[in-house]
Amino acid sequence: MSAICKGVCCRGYEVYNAGFGSPRYIEGVKHCRTCSRYMALDTNRCPCCKQRVSAKSRRYKKKSVSQVC
Repeated sequence: MSAICKGVCCRGYEVYNAGFGSPRYIEGVKHCRTCSRYMALDTNRCPCCKQRVSAKSRRYKKKSVSQVC
């Protein structure tokens, strides 16, 4: 089963950009990578494509420090 955008996310869920840094991951806003949209959701799945949505950025990840003996 392929994940494609069916357009349901455009109707009432989408949050539009209001400026720099907005609306990225403020309270209740999540991003669907399949639909490429920021949406105000309470669930962990996109109502359109049923894929998991991200609630935080993937940009800043901690690098694991390997221990040297």
